[in-house]
Amino acid sequence: MKLPTKKITKFNFYKDFKLKKIKIKFKFEYFIPIVLILVTLPLFNRMFTQRNELKYLYIAQNIIKNKNPFIYYLSGKLYTDKPPLFFWIIIFSKFIFRNYYTYGIVIFNIFIESFLLIKLYRFLKIKFDENVAIMSIFITFTGILQYVSVIVVRMDIYLSCFIALSLLNFFECYEKNDYQKNWITFVYIGFAFLFKGIVGLLTPLLVIILFKFTASKKYSLKETGFYKGLSIILAFVLFWIIPAYISLGNIFINELFFKQLFGRAVKAFAHKRPFYYYLYTLPMTVFPWTVYSVYVMYKSIISWIKEKNTSDFEKFLLIWIFSTLFYLSVSSSKLVIYLLPIVTPIGILTAINYRKIPFEIKNILFFITISIFIVASIVMIFSNSRDFVPFKVISIFSLFNIGMVSLLLFLKAGKKAGFIFLGLLFPIVTFVAGFNISKINKMTDARNYDSNYIYIEKK
Repeated sequence: MKLPTKKITKFNFYKDFKLKKIKIKFKFEYFIPIVLILVTLPLFNRMFTQRNELKYLYIAQNIIKNKNPFIYYLSGKLYTDKPPLFFWIIIFSKFIFRNYYTYGIVIFNIFIESFLLIKLYRFLKIKFDENVAIMSIFITFTGILQYVSVIVVRMDIYLSCFIALSLLNFFECYEKNDYQKNWITFVYIGFAFLFKGIVGLLTPLLVIILFKFTASKKYSLKETGFYKGLSIILAFVLFWIIPAYISLGNIFINELFFKQLFGRAVKAFAHKRPFYYYLYTLPMTVFPWTVYSVYVMYKSIISWIKEKNTSDFEKFLLIWIFSTLFYLSVSSSKLVIYLLPIVTPIGILTAINYRKIPFEIKNILFFITISIFIVASIVMIFSNSRDFVPFKVISIFSLFNIGMVSLLLFLKAGKKAGFIFLGLLFPIVTFVAGFNISKINKMTDARNYDSNYIYIEKK
């Protein structure tokens, strides 16, 4: 008699472990904040840098001393460079942790970044598929500018996240042709303003207006609730301006509008750079995805111009990238970190077009990337930049070894494994830096808050 044989089936994680029976439902987005905490935790004991981070602590402390949350000073001078919301987060962090700690503030950065990535994942999973959604958040977060912005004490990550949230919400409303929830777009824009100022308004409003002329489904600004939305934004602006004006009157207005807005945009009393500055700094903002992103942006623009079959979403992303790039270039005050709001659309555009890249081109792009890794690690040997020296050995070690391992994985395990390993560059740098954090703190002249220390702004 022939014995019955069990049919061999493919291993299935969900069925084999009977997750449904024990009522555990796996959701990828639950792991996003956990992963972000894990990859930043090695820097738990990092101290504050004196160039910017310590400055924000002393401003926050002056707010506490003066008992006025809308007016603040630095070294005895009125400070209107930034709106108040980020300083309130620093104060709230101190209230929770009983002192100023870098990671006590960074944890809030992780919260807003997680909120954005979860929103992005859910949106792209419905619009495309899970692979595109995961790849988008992976490329976005592991690019150098986004990653560094999460682990440092600056308000730029909040600006970037709220701009991205506002524009994603607007496009969802546009795609559904239902603008009842578009008021949320303007709430996000209002928060972007309260973290960084007028740049938080310009990017999303400019994109919404310009997209109107290229969208396949025509819409008027009135039907989107644009003009009502402006009143929401105005409420956020006046939330800061009115109490500050009541406290200081025209002194505050002159300092804010004439010195800060006009001075930075036109005369650039700080961070003055030429018009073309962002053209050669843009590629480095998304490293290690530079080669892929530049290729995808180039092909997307050519496709839009020649073939006329570009999707609305790709048009929206390209307008987001290049309109922002243009008006930031017009301003005479420039810093690389000001490009942070366009990192998210570049990451999305790269992910949704990656599968369209021909196999041979993918190979070429990968080998160019590996070549950059190797050449950069050699060039770094001769770099003696003050800001770079503390991280020199760690950076060279990580860059060279990750390039070599990625190449090995590419040749032995396939191009996906090699591609994914490239994205581990900065988490690995962070992990290695964690073992040397005391030395790095000393070399960067970092320090914790000291009420007896006289702060002098570092230029």
